[in-house]
Amino acid sequence: MKSADLIPLATSLAAPDFKAIEPHLAGLDKHLILRTYVDGYSLSEADTKLWVTLRGNKVANAFLKKGALSNLSRCVSVLFYSNPGFKTRQMVRIRRANTSRNPARDQGKR
Repeated sequence: MKSADLIPLATSLAAPDFKAIEPHLAGLDKHLILRTYVDGYSLSEADTKLWVTLRGNKVANAFLKKGALSNLSRCVSVLFYSNPGFKTRQMVRIRRANTSRNPARDQGKR
């Protein structure tokens, strides 16, 4: 799976409906059977986009926490825990993405 293939996948994984994202999650889990990273042997922009998309989607995040897709869960865990600085950078990206999705909600908090 190349970075160009991940852009449409990331768009479809952003859907808030479980039935819409389940086939994509299953396909991604199958792709990751013998891989740790989506594209190549080290952290790439494709892995980062995937992580941000999955962690930013409440439905996908809940599905990962269940542990039903073991390969995808392993990949997400490796990205989060084994790459220095990844946690901080990605959490900042998620906060920015969530803020840009619903600015009216965030204005009430300030």
